[in-house]
Amino acid sequence: MKLYRIIGEQEEEETPKEVRKITSVHKRMLNALSRMDIKSDYPDIWKEIWDVFKINDYKLAQEIAYLYYEYDYLFDPDEKDSYHELPDDALEELDLEISSMDTEILALSKHLAIPPFLISEDHSTHYGLTMLYDEYGGGYYAIGEEDDVEEAMKEWSEEYFDDNGLSYVDRWYVDDYIELDSMNVEAFVEEYVEKQIDDMDEDDIIDAAGYDKDQMIDDLEEKKEEAGGIKETMEEMEELISELESEQYDIDYDEDPEAYDELEERIEDVQIELHDKEYDYDDLISEIEELQDEINGLLDIAKEELKDNKEEELNSEIDDQGVDWFMDNLGYDFEDAVESFCYFDRESAIENMADSEDHSVLANYDGSEEEVWLGN
Repeated sequence: MKLYRIIGEQEEEETPKEVRKITSVHKRMLNALSRMDIKSDYPDIWKEIWDVFKINDYKLAQEIAYLYYEYDYLFDPDEKDSYHELPDDALEELDLEISSMDTEILALSKHLAIPPFLISEDHSTHYGLTMLYDEYGGGYYAIGEEDDVEEAMKEWSEEYFDDNGLSYVDRWYVDDYIELDSMNVEAFVEEYVEKQIDDMDEDDIIDAAGYDKDQMIDDLEEKKEEAGGIKETMEEMEELISELESEQYDIDYDEDPEAYDELEERIEDVQIELHDKEYDYDDLISEIEELQDEINGLLDIAKEELKDNKEEELNSEIDDQGVDWFMDNLGYDFEDAVESFCYFDRESAIENMADSEDHSVLANYDGSEEEVWLGN
């Protein structure tokens, strides 16, 4: 506790402010500025001190600018040393201890052409950039090195995505980072096509699948008629065989072998023809049964084929058009379509936007960006 009190007391003590006294150097520089008729305006004063006098001592340069601005009323062109009445403590109100050499302040000082002591930190940030305030002309400035600005752009881009949503981001920033989700698209296509087919009547389904049911029925009836004709012919041939066999039965082979053999030959010919007709009949009956089965199951066959065709066609359309298909055909907005049917590499899109946008978007007031080189 004792050590803590000692430290606390030491921290509470204020370090005495060092105040530089007015020197002959100050007075000579002030007289020189006065004789050059420089306006009592900080940009004019600072430009003259920095560009003409080329004073590389920042502290001295700021002191001269401050004194010339605050005490210009002392100048008398008729006196050789107009500033002999300048008080020794004229610099007491000028504080150069904290920020006079900060890089950011020096850069803004160079840009605004004013002494650094007229610029103060705002103790806030703008997308991570240091905020400075111009106490002379008014106005806030965000400032940082190149890497800082790049990080600020990423922060700005991410905030833009968060605040506005994907639907309000220019497509060319994000299109390269959107890819269809094949599983989601496949599930959607299957459900979409199934609903389409469910809304169709049976005849439309069969027609759409490329089948002509009426023609198939006509073909079936023709085959049935043809089968009936063959059946009738077969019965006639069977009756003829019976008659020939009866006629042969009445002939005595020993008495008239020639007649008997002739009838035998005719019977064999008719039997061969009958067998041929039986084969034709059996083949036709098989065709009739197959066609009948096809007609009976035509709706299921047509549904399956139509489903496959529609799914293939729709998948091809979506592959060609990408996420726009869902927007153009189903009324989705861009963000919902991407969320529902796509993979989206958000981080890469944010980086792309940050890299592509002009840095001036960080300037809320006038949209301007300036670069300052602090060389030797």
